[in-house]
Amino acid sequence: MKLVVLGNTPAQKNRKKIVWRRGMKQPRLITEQPVKDWQRRAIIQLISQLPVAYKKPIQPVSIALIVFWDDKIRRDLDNAVNSIMDALVRAEVIADDSFKYVDCIDAQYGGVDKDNPRCEVYIDI
Repeated sequence: MKLVVLGNTPAQKNRKKIVWRRGMKQPRLITEQPVKDWQRRAIIQLISQLPVAYKKPIQPVSIALIVFWDDKIRRDLDNAVNSIMDALVRAEVIADDSFKYVDCIDAQYGGVDKDNPRCEVYIDI
């Protein structure tokens, strides 16, 4: 099955903000708003591409990811993988991203595509 998430895939791990609130003894780390917005859009895109009677698999799947960004700015591919895997779980494409449900993840940099940055997701069920 092929799914496509349009736009630059952010590194949510590197986009955290320290927040102090009244009454808190320790600060909290929260994800920055641009990453939350991307997650929301990615989930909607993923759900819209699923077949009507889709049920998330209970057996382990293999996932291949090809990430295309719109520029040559240095980015970590593994951080993009984490963002996509979280979106796949939240969209209920897969049950979880643990080894019980995903036995192989292959990530590849697809290059620069200024007009169509995206992440192509291939799931072998």
